[in-house]
Amino acid sequence: FQIVLKNQIEAELHARKVLNCEKRKNYKFDIAAVSCSGDVSDNATVHISVVDINEYAPTFLDPSYVCQVDEGRLYEEIVRVEATDRDCTPKFGDVCKYEILTNDQPFIIDNEGAIRNTEPLDYERSHNHILSVVAYDCGMKQSVPVMVTIKVNRICKLGWKGIPERIDYAAGTGREDLFPDAELELCDVPCNVHNLETKLSLATSHIGKGCDRDTYSVQSQRKLCVNNNNNNNDIEYNCTINFYWTPETTVAIKENEHNSKH
Repeated sequence: FQIVLKNQIEAELHARKVLNCEKRKNYKFDIAAVSCSGDVSDNATVHISVVDINEYAPTFLDPSYVCQVDEGRLYEEIVRVEATDRDCTPKFGDVCKYEILTNDQPFIIDNEGAIRNTEPLDYERSHNHILSVVAYDCGMKQSVPVMVTIKVNRICKLGWKGIPERIDYAAGTGREDLFPDAELELCDVPCNVHNLETKLSLATSHIGKGCDRDTYSVQSQRKLCVNNNNNNNDIEYNCTINFYWTPETTVAIKENEHNSKH
């Protein structure tokens, strides 16, 4: 600093170089006035505080983040990102907010930088989730985005795969493979399969015995008919048999209408 004399009464204090809050926030020194005859006044103490401006944006500690999670789970925290700011005061130097810029992703991030999933992840739906994350200081200056890659580990599930929940079978169409894509997943179970036997049970959900239409009167059968001709002759039933696969490996048959002539 230097003092510049404006006149015999006033003087100004000037800085000799640009002040930087990040290098030094405060200055303290004494000044005194000297008369033309050489008399020196008492000292006066000067306190100078450098006011911060929002020069810097937050920067992340790592250039990118990569982590792995298992599918089918909800995590309290998957990964934590962290950013810092070079500004010297809390208003501009503290990181106050994190945000995920990538849309339509099942993740949220809190103000501490912790990322968690909002729904269980599915390996079949997506092996990897790539997020673009930014940080804001308390002056809302935004950082450069950082990439966060979350890899989903497939969890092997012991049991059958490729078995549909419903099978439609049209009466009279002949033989049809019910589960052509069925596969037994043994995961890492040490088992050498030499022979495999399965049992499939077919059950009706509402029929006591035989075809329930056998108990109908002629008038009731006509009401159930899908397509009638003008003379109400040759009643034709267009129908399919629906097979429902249940978790107990039982298939239920729901009878609608049979293709036949009455």
